[in-house]
Amino acid sequence: VTDDGGAKIAAHDFYPFGTEMTAAGESRSGGSRKRYTGHERDETTGLDYMLARYHGANFGRFLSVDPVSGAAGTPQSWNRYTYTLNNPLKFVDPDGRLIEIAGKGQKEVRRMLVETAMRPGGRAALQTLAESEKTYTFTKASLNSEKTQLIWKLRKKAGTSGDLIFGATVPQDDGAVIKLDVSVIKEFHPDDKTGVATVVHESTHAQGVDQGLSAREIDERDHFPSNYEGEASKKGRAVAGEDAVLTREQAEEVVDAWLKPKDPTEKNKKPQSK
Repeated sequence: VTDDGGAKIAAHDFYPFGTEMTAAGESRSGGSRKRYTGHERDETTGLDYMLARYHGANFGRFLSVDPVSGAAGTPQSWNRYTYTLNNPLKFVDPDGRLIEIAGKGQKEVRRMLVETAMRPGGRAALQTLAESEKTYTFTKASLNSEKTQLIWKLRKKAGTSGDLIFGATVPQDDGAVIKLDVSVIKEFHPDDKTGVATVVHESTHAQGVDQGLSAREIDERDHFPSNYEGEASKKGRAVAGEDAVLTREQAEEVVDAWLKPKDPTEKNKKPQSK
């Protein structure tokens, strides 16, 4: 642990499940409560707050059951109190988030997720990602150059077609990054400028990632016979046309619960490799 000037103020060494290697009578806190894998440790109880659940380093277990059911091919996952499949040398349990918003423009991205969650089809699409053991990160991105946007405007005036990229899903080792070109969606999307159609479109791709499909398989499934007439675009347009059944306040609560569980016993994330 270092201070603002970069000077070392504390050092921590841990046994595999988080018990600190501290000599008798020695204190290494340095004024910081951050301990094992960067989580906050309660000095009174010695428990680590891992956002999804509390973890006890002395016995290498969580204090509450994991609500996510075990996987048939992973026997250790059926012990729902274990920390990282009983393999802390390989895995860490980060922060309990199952859907994330990252980068700049988080308020705009969150607004689009809320708008999507207000509709039954949109809420179902996002719920599938939220309940996955993988992590799906929504982020604002610039996917079209100014030149591309200008060409699109000129073609539109001339009555011809042109392609813009409203979103992109990039598979990762443990989920996917879903990029939304917020500015282009709001100005140019032909069917829905709220972002609902694009969020559902890209969520459909992300569900393919969750199912273990390759990028080619996802493209063939979701974009046949064309991008606009493909399954992903059809779903996006259909959901964008649905009536909202939740108020904005209710949808905000739903989205916030997916982003960061308020109850530390509510969810636990799949372990991530170190």
